[in-house]
Amino acid sequence: MTASRLAVALLLAAVGGCDAGSPAASTCSAEDGFENCTADEISEVAADLDGKHDTWFTYDSAYANVVLVGATQDGEDVVAIIGRHSPDYPYFGSDPWDNVLLMVGSRQLTRTDDRMDGLTMSGFGDGDDGGRVALDTDLFDADGNPTRVRLDWDLAGNDGGSRFLGLWPLGLQWSPTSLEPTRPLPTLTIDGTTAVLSDLRGLSESGELNNMKDENFAVMYDALFVLPRSGQTPSFAYADIATTMLPGSSKAAVLDPVLEKRARVSETFGLGEGNVRDIVVPRRDDDSIVLFEDAVDAGLADVYRQVVLLRDASGTELLGLRDVFVPR
Repeated sequence: MTASRLAVALLLAAVGGCDAGSPAASTCSAEDGFENCTADEISEVAADLDGKHDTWFTYDSAYANVVLVGATQDGEDVVAIIGRHSPDYPYFGSDPWDNVLLMVGSRQLTRTDDRMDGLTMSGFGDGDDGGRVALDTDLFDADGNPTRVRLDWDLAGNDGGSRFLGLWPLGLQWSPTSLEPTRPLPTLTIDGTTAVLSDLRGLSESGELNNMKDENFAVMYDALFVLPRSGQTPSFAYADIATTMLPGSSKAAVLDPVLEKRARVSETFGLGEGNVRDIVVPRRDDDSIVLFEDAVDAGLADVYRQVVLLRDASGTELLGLRDVFVPR
């Protein structure tokens, strides 16, 4: 609703209504918690708030993830998942969080912190042709034992095109990029022992979120990002994102159908649009594909970040990340 239309509606309400022949003015408002609003009305009011740079009802946040799959020259699998998330991502009032999951052969290491000392990420945003990720910190095994990890990787990118996921202007401006290393080949040092990688490819995905502070607008982003195991062809990266309202939301009936149409991703980078490789996206409660995981407290939900192994229809083995949101 524009400012002028809102002023007219308030004036008519003050004098007892409008002419019988006039169309009824919309009563949809953020002040009333968007009660009985249609999706179009929510979008109109939210756009008006966005135009006024409102921060009373709305908030902004952002994140960047890289998902990398490769191998050492000794033939050990490497999976590196590194993410940095701002305050309020994805829910208003939540703390910032950095997360790393690293697999090298049989070693499985994780860490989550508000802000991780020794982690550097630059680039990986809309319009960036790749970026740099560096790590010089302790990661931890399942028993809590620390392992010093050092890496510094420059990654060239192929911009996958930014797109908006949501009900404008409420939603996520999502920007994916296919990644490969620049020369020379990268190295990875674990507890002082350095391994040269023979292969490393991946996908970065970043997002800028604009949403209402009202918890009834909280969403879940269940996601899957996978690539072929090193040495398997063809080369591609598959992304699947299912966006739904958090269970219990009073806006689910109105907004979930919209999100299914406007905030759904199924794309095979490097091969074409859609699920070109006929990858069966496992149910969110299917743990058979999980190699290991780390749970992140994101406020209204825990985000289980999982290193997964699955296969496409041709039998090609795929490694990567699955995010599963579990409401609190």
